Amino acid sequence: MSAHGESISAAGTLRLVRPGEESVPDARISVYEKVARENRLSAEANLNPNDARWVLALRTAQSLQGAQLLPEKRESLLRLATHLGMRPFDANLVIAIVQDRARRGELEMTTGSGISADMVHDLAMISPPKTHPDRPWWARYTTGMILLISLSMFWAFLILRWLLS
Repeated sequence: MSAHGESISAAGTLRLVRPGEESVPDARISVYEKVARENRLSAEANLNPNDARWVLALRTAQSLQGAQLLPEKRESLLRLATHLGMRPFDANLVIAIVQDRARRGELEMTTGSGISADMVHDLAMISPPKTHPDRPWWARYTTGMILLISLSMFWAFLILRWLLS
């Protein structure tokens, strides 16, 4: 019981609200206000369709069966995220956002690409993967090649020394 005579569980629910966001539940917002909100959020979001978070969210939405994601599909999505340069934590967060939207039935309110503007706003809050400048294939493997050549020369030296002694 709290100091006011009501139990803590009956006092209400905790609802997190972003700064500037309406505190009115979605059930009381008119359709026009929802459309205006979607337009505002889509104007604020700066996600490129080639962004790893966007790609992973779309693939996750396509892989869902209702709001469920099979373990093998999750593993496949996590491999894709790693390939795209995302950290496992961020990848799981993107998957959780998409699944949460599906559970609440909000994947149907889309901007035409399968992802709502509100979800794009949520995805934009996740840190983007670190991007490295594109380098030619030989520049990526230079250190390994130098190490391999050095070890080969060392072994050749040891074999020659053993044969000549």
